[in-house]
Amino acid sequence: VKKENVKTPNDERGVYIVRTSEMNCMRFLKKLIQNLDGQNPTNSLGQNYPNEMDSQTTINFEIENDSEVSINVYDDRGNLVKTLINNTNQEAGKHTIIWDGKNNEGRKMSSGVYIYRLVTPKYSDSKRILIK
Repeated sequence: VKKENVKTPNDERGVYIVRTSEMNCMRFLKKLIQNLDGQNPTNSLGQNYPNEMDSQTTINFEIENDSEVSINVYDDRGNLVKTLINNTNQEAGKHTIIWDGKNNEGRKMSSGVYIYRLVTPKYSDSKRILIK
């Protein structure tokens, strides 16, 4: 952002002139519209539903800035069983993913408690999930 001393007819204040790429401009406009609509994104990881899952479950998450996102599922011993999102660039805002209860090899997970974890460069959170 570069401040230039541009004067308007009835105003003595300087005007900020922003020189940026078209992509940054689109991000700025999207964020402005979200703020005006009261949709200011935050970082959060929602509890999956249904939680006691049978055939599939839905996971909602929200990120406040465009960033790389990973969501992984771990068993009760901390072993990675499923990568749902692998360091993929996501836009700021709300997102939903559906997990079919299968591991990375395509096999249905056995009954038990699992942990799913959201990681971004500036935020991380984990929740428990129960498979019937």
